[in-house]
Amino acid sequence: MGLSSPCLWLRSLMKLLPAFIMIILSSYAFSQATEIDDINRAIKEKGAKWVAGETSVSKLSPEEKKAILSAPLSPAQEPGTSAEAPAAPALPSRYDLRDINGHNYVTPVRNQAPAGTCGYFSATGALESRILQVSNTPDIDLDLSEQTMISCLSEPGACGSGLCHTLDDFLLITGLPLEACFPYVGDQVACNNACANWKSGAYRITGSRTVVTNIAQTENIELLKKGLYTYGAINTNLTVFDDFGSYKSGIYTHVSGYTNYGSHGIVIVGYDDEGQYFICKNSWGPDWGEGGFFRIAYSETATSTEFGLQAVAYDGVILPGPSLGFSSSSLDFGTLTLPDQPSKDLTFTITNNGTTVLTDLFLTSTNTHFSVSPASIPSLDVNGATQVTVTYTPQSGKGISETGNLQVSSGSITKTVSLSGGLNTRPQAPVNQSPKEGQTGLSLTPTLTASAFTDADGDKHSGSKWVVLDGVGGTVYSSSDFDAVNKTSLAVPGNLLSPGQTYRWYVTYRDDRLLVSNASTPTSFTTSSDIPNQPSDPSSPSSNPGDPSPSSGGGGGGGCFIAEAAYGSPFAREVVVLRAFRDKYLLTGPSGRYFVALYYRYSPPVAEIVRRHEVVRTGVRGILSLLVALLEHPVSAATGVILLCISSAWLVYRGRRIRYGDR
Repeated sequence: MGLSSPCLWLRSLMKLLPAFIMIILSSYAFSQATEIDDINRAIKEKGAKWVAGETSVSKLSPEEKKAILSAPLSPAQEPGTSAEAPAAPALPSRYDLRDINGHNYVTPVRNQAPAGTCGYFSATGALESRILQVSNTPDIDLDLSEQTMISCLSEPGACGSGLCHTLDDFLLITGLPLEACFPYVGDQVACNNACANWKSGAYRITGSRTVVTNIAQTENIELLKKGLYTYGAINTNLTVFDDFGSYKSGIYTHVSGYTNYGSHGIVIVGYDDEGQYFICKNSWGPDWGEGGFFRIAYSETATSTEFGLQAVAYDGVILPGPSLGFSSSSLDFGTLTLPDQPSKDLTFTITNNGTTVLTDLFLTSTNTHFSVSPASIPSLDVNGATQVTVTYTPQSGKGISETGNLQVSSGSITKTVSLSGGLNTRPQAPVNQSPKEGQTGLSLTPTLTASAFTDADGDKHSGSKWVVLDGVGGTVYSSSDFDAVNKTSLAVPGNLLSPGQTYRWYVTYRDDRLLVSNASTPTSFTTSSDIPNQPSDPSSPSSNPGDPSPSSGGGGGGGCFIAEAAYGSPFAREVVVLRAFRDKYLLTGPSGRYFVALYYRYSPPVAEIVRRHEVVRTGVRGILSLLVALLEHPVSAATGVILLCISSAWLVYRGRRIRYGDR
C-alpha cells in the first residue's frame, strides 16, 4: 500500500530539514563574522588599540544582550550630585590591585549569565577586593553571595526596620554571606533559600563614598585614580554599544555600532598613565576579554560610553566574628647606615574589623632586633583602631639583611606582619699618615699616604677621593671620582704645587656597596722654598721640577695659578682653555717653556692677591675672558681688531679734517 500525500510531504521535509538548519547556522555565522570584520575595520580606520573577535557575548542576540545589562546600578545617584575628592598622596604612574608588591587583592572573575545582574556583581566584586585590602589577606578567593542581595534586597526588614534604597544600603546594614550560603542561580528566588542565620555570617562595609561627579568629563580621570589608590576597588559603570561585546584584548574605545544596550556594572581595579587606560573587572566569565578583565582608554570618561559616570568606593569593612585588620601586611625598614642611623621606627595600624570586642591583645617579635610598642593592648572595640610602633635596631657586622615576624594574637586569633631590614656600616674614617702634620721641605710632587681600609661589615675598598687645598682653602687637586687605583696613597701630580707654600689635604674612602666614610682630619705640609723653578737652558727641556716641559708632566691639570684664583676653580671653562693653549703652543717650544717657567715662579704671590680681593678678581676675570675669546675665535678676533683699527684711523682722519679744514 502506498504512502499518502501528507506522509510523502513530511518525509520530504525531514530530508530537507538538515539542509535548512545548515543554511540558517551558516547565515548566522556569516553575519557574526561580518559584524566582527566591520568592527575590526572601524578599529583600524580610527586608529584604536584593541582587537575584536567572537566572544560569549558577541554570539548573543540583541534581546539577550539587553537582558544581561538591565540591572540597577549602585549607588543610585541624583543628577548633579557632587563627588568627594579624596585627599591622596602623589599617585604612582601605574597601579594595579592585582599586583601590589607581588600580591593580588582582586578576587577571580565571576559569570552573571544568564541574568541582568551586573550591578550586583560589581558591588560584590568591589566589596570582596576591599575586604582583602583592609584585612591584608591577598591571594585568596573570597567568594561572597550575589544571590543574597538579589533575593533579599527588597524583602521587608532587609535594611533593619525598613527597605533598602540602594545596594550600598544593603551592604552597610545587612551585608553578604559566603557564596556557599546562597549560591547564584541567576533568577529571583525567595530569600528564605539562604542558609540559616546568614546575617550573623555576613561581611559588611562601614561606609561608602562617591568618587566622581555625575557629569561625563575628563576631570573624572584624576578623581577615579585618586579614589582607587586611596579606597581600593571602585564600583562603577559604562554604557555598552554593539562593539563592546566583541572585545578580545587591547585598550577599548567605542568605534562601531550605535545600538545602546544599556548601562553595565563593572569594577575598576587599576590604571596606567603610560598607556592612558583603566583596568576593569567584568562579570562575563574568564573566557571573555583579557581573562575576564578589560582595559579602557582614559578618554572614554568624556564620550558616549560615560565610563565612570557613577562611581563609588567603600571605606572600611566588618567581618563576621572576631577579626584583626592591619594597615600593612609587611614592614620594610630598608637599609640603615651605621653609625648615622642606629635605629628606625615604623608605625602601622591594627583595626578590629570583626563583630566582637577583642581583649588581651599580645604583640611579640620573632627577631630581637625588632621591638614593638606597646607589647600588649587590653581591648579593642568593634571597628576600633590603634597605632603600634616597631623599632629596628641593627647590629654592626657582616649581616647585610634581617627578617622576622610580628605576631598579634587575641584569644584564638593570630595574625602576622612580616618584618625586614638591612644595614651597611660606614668604612672607618682614614687617618693621614704621611706627610706628618706641619712637615716642611717637601717636593712639589709629594706622596700622600693614609691608613689601611677598615669596614665593620667586611666590605671591600672600592676607591678613594683625595683633596689638596691651598693656604686659603682653594682646591688645588681633587679626584674627579673615587680613585680605584690610588686607594691608600697618591703622588700629587706635577705643576700643581708651588715652592715655599703651605697646603692641607684629606682623603675619603668608599666601600664596594658605595657607602662613603667620613673624611680624614686634614693635615698640612709645606713645600721646599729652595726648589728652582726656572729652566737652566731656555733652549732645551730640563729635568728641573719647575720645568713645565711635557717630559715632566707639565701638560696636566694645574699650574694656571692666576686664572684659577680669578675663576675660583681649576675646572672653569676659561681655565681649561688657557691650560690647553699652554700645553699645545707654549710647552712645545723653548721660548714658550721659558715663559711658562717664569710664570710658575712669579705668579703664585700674584694669585694670592687676586684670590683675596674681589675687585682685583673681577678685573682679572675681565682681561682673561677677553684673552680666552681671542684664543677661541682668532678669525673673528682678528677681524674685529682690523675693523677697530680702520674705525680708529677714520675717526682720526675725520678729526683732523674738522680741526684743520680742507686745504
